[in-house]
Amino acid sequence: MFKLGVNAFTDLTNVEFIATHTGYKRQFHSISNGSITTEFRYENLTNYDISPSMDWREQGAVTGIKYQGQCEGCWAFSAVAAVEGLNKIKFGQLISLSVQELIDCVQEDGCGGGDVSKAYTNAGGNTVTINGYQNVPQNYEISLMQAVSQQPDLAGIDTRSAEFKSYSGGIYYNPMCGTSYYDLNHVVTIIGYGFDDAYGTNYWLIKNSWGENVLARPLDHHKALSLRERHELWMARHGRVYKDVIEKEKRFNIFKKNVERIENFNANASSIKLYTLGTNAFSDLTTEEFVATHTGYKKRSHSTFGGSVTTRFRYENLTDADITPSMDWREFGAVTGIKNQGSCGCCWAFSAVGAIEGLNQIKTRQLISLSEEELVDCVQPPNGCAGAAMQAAFEFIRNNQGISKEDDYPYTATNGVPSQCQPKTSAVSINGFESIPPNDETALMKAVSNQPVAVGLDGSGFDFLQYQSGVFHGECGNDITHAVTAIGYGTSTDGIDYWLVKNSWGESWGENGYMRIIRGQNKCGLTLDASYPV
Repeated sequence: MFKLGVNAFTDLTNVEFIATHTGYKRQFHSISNGSITTEFRYENLTNYDISPSMDWREQGAVTGIKYQGQCEGCWAFSAVAAVEGLNKIKFGQLISLSVQELIDCVQEDGCGGGDVSKAYTNAGGNTVTINGYQNVPQNYEISLMQAVSQQPDLAGIDTRSAEFKSYSGGIYYNPMCGTSYYDLNHVVTIIGYGFDDAYGTNYWLIKNSWGENVLARPLDHHKALSLRERHELWMARHGRVYKDVIEKEKRFNIFKKNVERIENFNANASSIKLYTLGTNAFSDLTTEEFVATHTGYKKRSHSTFGGSVTTRFRYENLTDADITPSMDWREFGAVTGIKNQGSCGCCWAFSAVGAIEGLNQIKTRQLISLSEEELVDCVQPPNGCAGAAMQAAFEFIRNNQGISKEDDYPYTATNGVPSQCQPKTSAVSINGFESIPPNDETALMKAVSNQPVAVGLDGSGFDFLQYQSGVFHGECGNDITHAVTAIGYGTSTDGIDYWLVKNSWGESWGENGYMRIIRGQNKCGLTLDASYPV
């Protein structure tokens, strides 16, 4: 997973290196004279407030790599880097600050090692000032991720392994690293985190103070792997097996084109681009192949619904004061886990089921995973994998006096035929459904503020298929091809309003199976066919 190499320290023993190039000393916080608080200001950030990846270099908040030399001043370098980053974030100026001032002026510390808390306590020059510092809760990586998503942070680490000294690339992993703070001997600055598609693992991105030829992970380090190697790793990660070498070569060429297009988009993304693309379980398919097998929306006229739909819109008279400014039904326990429709065009069933699961939880406080397969098998006309409308699902459940649990009628991702339709004991029933006025995002917001909603949209574009994170505002039209469940809305940290939708393409797609779509533009035709169960 990582590589070793020759560097400026290769003629030193590990003992010699540690004695001269680290320098962390743990001290009691009582010496800090009140500069530290027990508050952790980022503890209330949710997973949806945190970017799935971060690199503060890309935000211009990281100065160049510095070199501490044979002075155990890592504590000063890490503290300075964190302050440099915060200053850039707050004031828009990246200023390289003085490490030497801390080494000279912090009492009892210097080239013999030091404590970062004392560096913060003594930071008081005229160029950049701080009010103090806060600690991140120990042993909670999610807390560290919350902090690093907002600003560079420093951390003590164990670097006593000879492998650490000789690291030259990849994602470092050593199970022998110490895990107690008594093992910590060095301090670095954490400037980001992410997920590496090539290696299939999460990582922290750190800035060290040992010069440019050590621990400076390049932004494009994965390109050192050939696309052939990356395809093999991708196949292993997603369990892909091809029938023969001809099929494998065909799929590799599609994978190659998709990866090149993804990386070109991300590399050229301007500040206007609010989202990123990435490989997922579908990256060896053409967009046309994917849409043909993984969507499945078919519009039906309301005249075919046999009275299940009403012309009433029950949320019509809600005012702005009645609508919460943000909503995420996951936080209320009204959303089951991400599901995967596979190569069956039955998004309509997953969309409708997601809305009913949410409504049932809101009404009964019970979150029950319901059966999409029952809909695929039983909704007429048969051949549910060839597509249908969400309203057809609502109508069947009403007429059938309920729908089974997923455990009782499990999903098979295969076409249903009437002979397979064997409804089990009804777990949840509905009275029908209501449609939301089209082209009206305010009306949709009123509905979603009260319950999850089944919505149709255009999911046929390359960017939509390869969406990885952020607020999507890529190319899409109003020709609805796919159905999802709208489970919320909000405003990003960049001030962009969005819709939050649950998809049925598995967790490798998007933000762990979810997507944020820009709100206020009727993007992808999101409001053209929206309905909810009652």
